[in-house]
Amino acid sequence: MLLNTNNQEITLVGGTYVVGADLAGGTLDLQFQYERGTKWYSVGELEDGKGQLVEIPGFKSKVRIVKTGSASLELAQAM
Repeated sequence: MLLNTNNQEITLVGGTYVVGADLAGGTLDLQFQYERGTKWYSVGELEDGKGQLVEIPGFKSKVRIVKTGSASLELAQAM
């Protein structure tokens, strides 16, 4: 799944995900929100061009990216 629009939100089943960030000279912050929550939490710093494992908590969490420039993020559930 590709996220490439600022404040783009999707709903995910909690679990472990493989994420790859392409900063393309910009910045990117991956954030999640618990089901029925209102506050957004940062997942942490993502390294440019490296696949990383990220744990998304909860059963149905919302995930979004906050970005500048042409940064994008690809994520897939880990097997």
